[in-house]
Amino acid sequence: MTLAAITFAMGYFGLQEAYRVAGLPISTFTLIYTTMQLFVLESSIFISNPGLELQVARIIAPLLTISTLIFFLATHFRDNIRLLCLRVARGHTVVCGLGQLGSVISDLLIEAGHRVVVIEKDSTNPYCHEINARGGMVINGDATSLSVLQDAQIKNARYLFCVLGEDSMNAGTAAVARTLIEKDEKAPLTCFIHVVDPELPLVLRQHELESGRDGKMRIEIFNIFRSAGMGIVRVDSPFLMIGSEKIPRIVVVGGGRVGEALIAAAARMWRNARNNAGEKLRVTLVDREAGKRADLIRIRHPSISASCEILPITMDTHSAEFFSTPFLYEDGGPADAVYICIGDGNGGLAAALRIRARLKETAIPVVVTTMTDVGMAFLLREENADELPSIAIFPLISRSRGLDSIIEATPEIIARAIHERYLVMNSEGPVRRPWDELSEEMRESNRRQADAILDRLEMIGARVDYMPEEDPGIFSFTAEEIELLAEAEHKRWMKEKKANGWDYGLERNDKKKIHPSLIPYEKLSEEEKEKDREVIKQIPLLLLSVDMAITRENLPNPSEETRYPMNNTR
Repeated sequence: MTLAAITFAMGYFGLQEAYRVAGLPISTFTLIYTTMQLFVLESSIFISNPGLELQVARIIAPLLTISTLIFFLATHFRDNIRLLCLRVARGHTVVCGLGQLGSVISDLLIEAGHRVVVIEKDSTNPYCHEINARGGMVINGDATSLSVLQDAQIKNARYLFCVLGEDSMNAGTAAVARTLIEKDEKAPLTCFIHVVDPELPLVLRQHELESGRDGKMRIEIFNIFRSAGMGIVRVDSPFLMIGSEKIPRIVVVGGGRVGEALIAAAARMWRNARNNAGEKLRVTLVDREAGKRADLIRIRHPSISASCEILPITMDTHSAEFFSTPFLYEDGGPADAVYICIGDGNGGLAAALRIRARLKETAIPVVVTTMTDVGMAFLLREENADELPSIAIFPLISRSRGLDSIIEATPEIIARAIHERYLVMNSEGPVRRPWDELSEEMRESNRRQADAILDRLEMIGARVDYMPEEDPGIFSFTAEEIELLAEAEHKRWMKEKKANGWDYGLERNDKKKIHPSLIPYEKLSEEEKEKDREVIKQIPLLLLSVDMAITRENLPNPSEETRYPMNNTR
């Protein structure tokens, strides 16, 4: 606008001077009209000797008009042009919903190099402009609409994220997407569905494991509360990790969705670390309805009772009794960690500061959960780290922790559990390192092993069921079944290794991808066969870790539980 105003002024005064030199009278109105004609190349006045101002204005004015027209056309038709380009796109990622969760997921995907297409109904959402500016593409429309998903070229996409905020809408979007890819022959679409209801992720786990077996759509259910619970335990609970000799006691303030997820994750990690030895993790649950919350947690997670003892303490977190913190010490000793999951960032911080002051042992971690890593949480983490050395802020939705920490579906949980049990039972080995330090090839190997569980069970007429009421105990395979499934597992492992470029050799060489076990099962040594058998024996415990059980008709009498490492890494 500034350049246009300067150009107009130069043209106006240039014409005024030209008319004066030529001795021609002209009114102000006519002079303004004639100057405006410079911008559209329609000036009918011939000036034989124009001054410098008029010459510059004659050049700049039409250029401004042309550039403005180009900008208008590009802006007006930009979405149509981008939709046209999208028709030939392959392997892109579609994100449905641009709320807090959707915006973080979109940002992380763009940072990771994905081509991102976002479907957002609200065209005034400020995140729309940010996504477009960062190289993504936003389609304004209803993600549950068939035509909108067609515009996003879902049939050519590799990933679909349904994060619309309502479970029914997320499920509906996935169902519509399924109809669009039903007849297409291509790589399967992986659909991540966020489910807010804390019970639905548990109920849907069986469908989650079964999805993708037809090669069309692989469904992965995730819940930010469940993912956060697992993340908190992994990052801020070293006493729960492998090798801990003490039976710890933790305090969880708040038995809502985050508190429930945290307790379930801690119980599972404790069971894996102690190899289901019968020692129970002690959890003090502080809540206004602690008794009801504890009962609900036990119902939703039947396997918890075998590895976790929940002591409910009914108390209002805003009461004077709470701030006297009587729950911190038991039998003369303090809790080993305190987790504050009350859903109120400022209230949680106040509780953490009071608890921190009451704890004499500064090394005991106090963790406060927040929804995001912005605002108060960000200031505390970035500015006051030295002042609050043992108060940790854990945001449920965080760009800093990466996409894997937000989206952790059942197959991924089982894959991690496979590796955790391997670490428990193997003091040495080629992959004796934490999950986050594994190569992507080794992580994918664990995932494929988890994916194969249903195939193995179908071979013996068994199935996987969610446990709605009680812990059914440990399922046992017969010796014949173990041998049958071990051979099938070895064939799967060989196929996977060869697909990754491995070949047979007398001595193992990881750099050259040489492995001596790449031979038929019947030619393996007894020691190598036992590794495949151990993989099968651990399937019941792995499913138990996500509250699922193996069922079949005429179950054999379960034998004494076997304890073997479940990781076919050889």
